[in-house]
Amino acid sequence: MTYRWPAFACLVFLITIAYFPGAPSYATAGRWAVAGLGGVWLLWYTPIRVTPAHVWGGLFLLWCAASVFWSVLYYDSIGLLIQYIICAVVFCLAAEERDLTPVYHAVGIGLTISAGVAVFQYFGFVPVRRLSDQIAGLFLGQTWLAEFAMVGLILSLHKDRWQYVPGALFCLVVTVTHAVWAVLALVAVGWLTLQCSWRIRVVVTVLVTAAVFGAFYIQIQEVPRLSSFNDRFVFWQVTVANLSPLGFGLGTYPDVFPIWEHAHNEYLELAAEVGLGSLFLVGVLVYAFKSDDTLPKLALVAILLEALVWYPLHAPTTMLLFAALAGHFSGSYYRRSSVQRDFGVVDGLCFAGEEYPSGATLREAAARGYVLSSGSQHP
Repeated sequence: MTYRWPAFACLVFLITIAYFPGAPSYATAGRWAVAGLGGVWLLWYTPIRVTPAHVWGGLFLLWCAASVFWSVLYYDSIGLLIQYIICAVVFCLAAEERDLTPVYHAVGIGLTISAGVAVFQYFGFVPVRRLSDQIAGLFLGQTWLAEFAMVGLILSLHKDRWQYVPGALFCLVVTVTHAVWAVLALVAVGWLTLQCSWRIRVVVTVLVTAAVFGAFYIQIQEVPRLSSFNDRFVFWQVTVANLSPLGFGLGTYPDVFPIWEHAHNEYLELAAEVGLGSLFLVGVLVYAFKSDDTLPKLALVAILLEALVWYPLHAPTTMLLFAALAGHFSGSYYRRSSVQRDFGVVDGLCFAGEEYPSGATLREAAARGYVLSSGSQHP
């Protein structure tokens, strides 16, 4: 396979900035168009290895396609199915990338550009059209910008890409999205806890659990400032009461519940739409989280936590970045496990930080300068 990292990184960069001023719908349609056309073009030139994660994702897509036949509104189901297929293409491309460093830079540059637009909006100049007076950068709403900044900040901290941190922090401060800040706090606590002893982990777990129960107690008291969270509990109760094995059909939640359009919980909304088929995605995430890339995986964790109270996987940029990260991590794990299976390596087979591809002989590895670790069964 030829080394073509700039192409995929450029595709990710275009996705982050594909906003056409003048029509709000272009903020989403433009990004999906760039991802679809660019992704299919790259896929044509990229050999794809089918891994267990690909199989689980394929089963999920097949179930979603089947749900069109019992959907309450065919057009919405087909539209979201196309978006899922585009995400699957990005997933497959990212799974073949050995190093996402160029992609992290692409995300950081795109985030910096959005932060620059947000600076103009903060001082009253509106270079792009928005849904409201919110500071949203190259996005329709401030929550989408905050979610993108959240992911960008975590990826920027990986390998000390500090040049992108100011833009991410500015976007997070001016958008004032409480859910995103809460997610970042939980991720930070989790990361710091992993660096400590088991006793500190127990203490932190108890404190976080107490904070969660305290938050639920506040919700029960119906504090006016938190009325939006009280509404979410109503959404979730109604959604759970209407769950079924097959679901309503992909993308039909806004048609079944037009009053609130989204469940403000991606898991419940997906379960309501496709029923038991949503469980296939668990298989994909299991392989993604088996990767050793701890800090970048926190970006996935942050999106999954945000999905508990919002719908970040309905925003094209966040959704496509989620697919890219999950694809890369699952592909990285599969390559590592393949090396261990083929060469009998315990600690890994690497050269200059890159895993050697499976299917090669030890003589080929030695000829290319790859080194077996001390834990290898081979001398």
